[in-house]
Amino acid sequence: MITRLLLLSGLAVLLSAQPRAVEVYAQTGVLGGGGDEGWAGRAGSWGGALTVPLVPRLALDLDFQSARFARDFGSQGSYFRTRRWLISPALLYRFGNERVYGFAGGGLGAELNRSVSIESNFLPGYQPPGWQEISPGVWKATHSSRDRTVHARGGFVISPVRHLVIRVDVHAGWVYVLPNLGVKVGVGYRF
Repeated sequence: MITRLLLLSGLAVLLSAQPRAVEVYAQTGVLGGGGDEGWAGRAGSWGGALTVPLVPRLALDLDFQSARFARDFGSQGSYFRTRRWLISPALLYRFGNERVYGFAGGGLGAELNRSVSIESNFLPGYQPPGWQEISPGVWKATHSSRDRTVHARGGFVISPVRHLVIRVDVHAGWVYVLPNLGVKVGVGYRF
């Protein structure tokens, strides 16, 4: 009897109506940056999201996130810094009701990077290709890239009062073997 009641309650939640209104979020979180040569590091992130319902249980979601990673190498001021922007449109499957619902989905997106490297441990007299000498023996290189990503995310939304929505999600996005992994919390408005 209890098993049947739990099963019917779970089924009711899965089949209940999700919000039919657009939601807009401001988000903050933590992002672990993956790359082709290892982890870029872990950094605080900020961004936003826009969720537009398409049909019951399906929504289009546009998520934007940015983080700045830095790695100091300890040799006379040598370091690597990069600003990473993730643009992640997704098709989301939603389950629950207007007060609380879960979501899971993914899609194709973009990763934009702007990096600066400062290095001082090249051999004397050597000028690395593409690098600029900024002081005697100290070299600087800048690099920008745009790559396509495959990403997935899941989480839940709570609406404690009318129009206020709180969103928590985890996400992963792959350009290289090591993904960008993150957790975000957002506060938003449901129109």
